[in-house]
Amino acid sequence: MVRFKYCTPDVAPAFQYMLCLRQWRDIHPSGEFRCFVRHDSIIGISQRHYTQHFDFVVSHKDQLRDEVVEFFTKYLKGRFFNTNYVVDVFKTDEGGVRLMDFNPFCPMTDPLLFTWEELATLDAQSPVVRVVESPGVVQPSDLYHCRLPKDALEYAAMEAFLSKQETYQ
Repeated sequence: MVRFKYCTPDVAPAFQYMLCLRQWRDIHPSGEFRCFVRHDSIIGISQRHYTQHFDFVVSHKDQLRDEVVEFFTKYLKGRFFNTNYVVDVFKTDEGGVRLMDFNPFCPMTDPLLFTWEELATLDAQSPVVRVVESPGVVQPSDLYHCRLPKDALEYAAMEAFLSKQETYQ
């Protein structure tokens, strides 16, 4: 299965589905960040909405890093069986940091302003913060042409491949 592509064989069979409902909250895109955690330490923080530029985010990168690392250390570090994962957080209007989502630390998770090759070389001594530095360097999103989540596109591609494979057997 595609969803277990990067799991070890002993993890996939033990997996059980669970429906998690979360309270809806309007979040300004400038406050969303993706944190890459390796060996239970943050190695990188990326602006989630890399198709937009926010002046005030650029000027507060050091403060952002400090607040996210403090949140991570207080609430997440050392609390999970896996020490490599990706976590999405957002900054609240009140100035705090809140958890949004967890993702696997693997190529199925969009590295946003990093590449997976870069993430493999980063260390935890000083997490790297990546944001869109100026309006002229906004990155186009490959997914904006269809507005589908990346995992939905991967699932659709796998389904198409499997249906063609059945035709030729």
